[in-house]
Amino acid sequence: TVYRIAENKLLQLADSTVESIRLMHRNNGDLAIGTNNKPHERSITWSSRSLTDYYLVDLKTGQKSTLLKGGQHLQLSPEGKFALWFDPDQRQYYIRNIPKGDPRPLTSTIPASLTDEQHDTPDDPSPYGVAGWTEGDRNVLIYDRYDVWMLDPQGKAAPVNLTQGRTTKMKYRYISTDSEKEFISTTEPVLLSMVNEDSYEEGFA
Repeated sequence: TVYRIAENKLLQLADSTVESIRLMHRNNGDLAIGTNNKPHERSITWSSRSLTDYYLVDLKTGQKSTLLKGGQHLQLSPEGKFALWFDPDQRQYYIRNIPKGDPRPLTSTIPASLTDEQHDTPDDPSPYGVAGWTEGDRNVLIYDRYDVWMLDPQGKAAPVNLTQGRTTKMKYRYISTDSEKEFISTTEPVLLSMVNEDSYEEGFA
């Protein structure tokens, strides 16, 4: 629940439909993500997928709207402008504008696999993950096996490979040096780790 002091109003957020609430903006946002995996608990017995229903929850009104049914790895951008998730069937990330917008593929033009290329068990390969977002939700940074890709969440600009590590088998990963920052800076240098898959040499960029 949330108690809104100025309005002297108590709002119930979690219920039998939305069992858990995940707050955003370091617990200071106006929106939250609601989750419920109970409708998919039985399917876990024959499937490796741990699926969840996601909801957008307005902390001012308590109103809930469906974001995604039976999905995985959903997150809101830091400013709450976009919802991003990974589709295990398409092995691609999808995105939609918040509060209203149609889901659309975000990473279909990236010429590299976004899931574990060395996966060798009879279930879904895991995605390499998301590094973070730049200021104002202008870009999202997503990993493949080696590289960091910068993508425009509006879909207007082509994906940009920031690291070019595949040809030398050098894996790059973002390192946050300030836990208070929600964004990855585009105006100052950022720190990356480097690991070469052939020589196992490590370093920083």
